[in-house]
Amino acid sequence: MIPEIINQHNVREYETDPDGDLRIATMMQLLQDLATQHVDAWNVGSDDLNEKNQTWVASRYAVKIHRYPKKYEDLILRTWAIPRTGMQALRDFTFKTRDGETLISATSSWSIIDLNSHRPVRLNDAVPPWPTLEERAIDIKLRGLPLVEEYQIEKEYFPRRDDIDRNLHVTNSIYPLWALDAIPGNLEEEYKPAEIFMAYTGEARYGNSVVARTGVLNEENGKAATLHSLFSGRDDIDFFRQKTLWTKH
Repeated sequence: MIPEIINQHNVREYETDPDGDLRIATMMQLLQDLATQHVDAWNVGSDDLNEKNQTWVASRYAVKIHRYPKKYEDLILRTWAIPRTGMQALRDFTFKTRDGETLISATSSWSIIDLNSHRPVRLNDAVPPWPTLEERAIDIKLRGLPLVEEYQIEKEYFPRRDDIDRNLHVTNSIYPLWALDAIPGNLEEEYKPAEIFMAYTGEARYGNSVVARTGVLNEENGKAATLHSLFSGRDDIDFFRQKTLWTKH
């Protein structure tokens, strides 16, 4: 079993925002793709798990953007597993330049769920051990996030067919985009996300609306801060929480 995946990626123009920076959407897709490639290489990917009526789901992410990759910049993308817990597979990532400058660091946790019960499965019962590294991209312990109770912004969204993955729910890379779209105007005009902490607590499905609520927090370490929650428009139950720290661009 290979201990890490290393890919090269050249940032295309359609992967950048109006400032010529890598889009958050593209960043999340690249993280997802790295993780998928690695478990597929170990023969424990979703294709393998689906045979047992199981699948992988993202649980939590913490992402630090040290500098946004620019249009046409060559990146070295890397992921590796760190020692797992009983129910959680842990995985780190880095996006670096060819000269070794770290642009993006991330850590994440993943669960295997039973597709019938939607309950998590113990990793040791579902998949064999795999190689891990002690190296950390971000040396933090991933924790849950609070629910937004006081909010200044509320927006409603409707999942598109193109947002749906093979398990017939909205792919995890879409959730932070809804959260980051429901923000006060001054943030949108003057700031960009520098740190993003995500916690997946449920799932969104095609045909059900999504309500995003955002509350503005006190500054943290000189950075603007917001707290986000996504709710099902059908029953007002939350399924995703996010905390974002912002810096001026």
